[in-house]
Amino acid sequence: MGLALLSATLLGFAANAKLKAKFDSMMTECTLEPKALELIDDRRMRTLFRGVSAAAADDNVRTAFQIVYEDLGPVRVAGDLIFGKLKRVASDATLRSAPLVDTLDLDESTLTATRALFDALDGDASGGLDRQELLDSPELLKLLQSDGEPGEAAVDRFLSAADTDGDGQVSFLEYCLYAASEGDSVAFAGAQVQAALESSVQKRRDAASNEPDAKHRRGTPTERFDGMLTTCLEWEEALQLADCTIEPDPEECEVEQGRFAMVLKGSFVGARNDKVAKALRLCYEEYSALRFGGDIIFAVLKRIVKAKLKGKPVSG
Repeated sequence: MGLALLSATLLGFAANAKLKAKFDSMMTECTLEPKALELIDDRRMRTLFRGVSAAAADDNVRTAFQIVYEDLGPVRVAGDLIFGKLKRVASDATLRSAPLVDTLDLDESTLTATRALFDALDGDASGGLDRQELLDSPELLKLLQSDGEPGEAAVDRFLSAADTDGDGQVSFLEYCLYAASEGDSVAFAGAQVQAALESSVQKRRDAASNEPDAKHRRGTPTERFDGMLTTCLEWEEALQLADCTIEPDPEECEVEQGRFAMVLKGSFVGARNDKVAKALRLCYEEYSALRFGGDIIFAVLKRIVKAKLKGKPVSG
């Protein structure tokens, strides 16, 4: 009996080591340089990549992700599918970023701001700017126009110069390369660029607020996730007020409880990290297996918080 238990334990350690190695490899392969990341046209993919990078940079969040990946089969299966897709996108983005790296000398904050402006102008989220989208931004038109030039003429001139592949729209890479080659301020800095961004964002907000029943929808995955996120932050505050330690105590906790205590700590850190929270929200919205896994994790963490607070009321 003792030999069987030892063998099972050793097999468990070997399986965990294998899963940890796989998880580490996926995190490495899906952590992109900023310039490569900003060249990904799919906004949802960029959200996921930013979340991966932010998680990789924080040991508490990374450890929490690793434990969940190792211990929850449904999450692991969905995670493998997501990471497989991210890996393919990452490879393509890295290749596409070469011209940008060779041509432009932009710091990360400037490149991120440029991408934010581009996305704000790209109203249909197609990954490219077409003629109508350019005409719909008066602030941007001011940057494109020469003295006395009509708006349509300025847009046509811009498209002719920037749309190098002739598909009728300007990609983010074409947008950046045009600005660099022309010495133009359209992409990179200045009060006019910020005004264009703020104007486009406000238009989207106004459109969203006018959607039918926008204020009366309840119970969507997004709302459920946001509710759990808020509860998580309330747990952290309650534990701090009660002077309860988040660190697992090996002498008092079972192994499983100790691992999920580490998940709890990573959850608190991740909930305060905007990039991690946005990536997790997207996963919860779009992947039912991850939504199921997230509900399980939330229920387990709730029990741990209750135990640490020793019967005091817990939110959620």
